[in-house]
Amino acid sequence: MATENAIQPSPHQAVDVTRNPGVRRHSWTYRPSVDIFDTSEELLLMADMPGADPERVDVTLESGILTVQANVAPRQPDQAQCLVHEYGVGSFHRRFEIDESIDAEAVSAEYRDGALNIRLPKAQQARRRRIPVSS
Repeated sequence: MATENAIQPSPHQAVDVTRNPGVRRHSWTYRPSVDIFDTSEELLLMADMPGADPERVDVTLESGILTVQANVAPRQPDQAQCLVHEYGVGSFHRRFEIDESIDAEAVSAEYRDGALNIRLPKAQQARRRRIPVSS
């Protein structure tokens, strides 16, 4: 199977707040921007999620759907009056369809410096390999 089809943004981007108790109805939900890199060994998905607490970042892979979500707490200091409010605070949510060319058991994630990096190792049979040509 071609690796360019290994991961696709899911058409189901909306958040069902009735099934996600951590998502408040009055908060914003942002769709984080991602970069996806393809190597011979894996796909690397990098998602921008500034302000998220690593303890509140949730990555799940179920039935071929990779879901990334995080809640960001308001950042207004106690006893402070907000004069300008340009930074939106809310939740991050994004879903991707993953095909069988990804080794689901070996997927890993790391959150650092406002970015979530998800490593999606390719299954052995889906990895690129050089075929020797004999003459």
